[in-house]
Amino acid sequence: MSQRIRSYQDEDYYNYPDQEFKKSCLAIYEAEKATGTELIAIIQAINEYLETETENRRIKRDEEFKKKAQEERLALEQKFLSGADCKWTTLGKSTEFYCRKNGRAFKIFQNAEKMWISMRIKSADDQNGDIIGKYKLRGDASKVINQLAYLPD
Repeated sequence: MSQRIRSYQDEDYYNYPDQEFKKSCLAIYEAEKATGTELIAIIQAINEYLETETENRRIKRDEEFKKKAQEERLALEQKFLSGADCKWTTLGKSTEFYCRKNGRAFKIFQNAEKMWISMRIKSADDQNGDIIGKYKLRGDASKVINQLAYLPD
């Protein structure tokens, strides 16, 4: 019996007691003990409960994270469309990224050769903006745009 309990402890050596589950685990223990269930079966029942609840908590946290990320993306998109300065964002489901620095709008996208093309645009609908350059990395294009945004026209 003690070897089986020790094996459970060895399996979950990284898990620490979570006070949020204390009452429910005690309730499971009391209910199982009242029916005469062996200790190892009670431990198994509690472990199954904890696994299920931990997975539910993870799923809920992931959904909240996705929802928050979507809200932030939409807020950033609205910020760009309203004319305010903002960092890189996509508009809708486009593959192009847009930003506004010092009141100037920029667009960046990848071409077929996987090069980043940066452009100065007047609005989000502008397809014929002034090409700034081609870059291998998006970060390189961002550095140039950060400098250009504050230079006089």
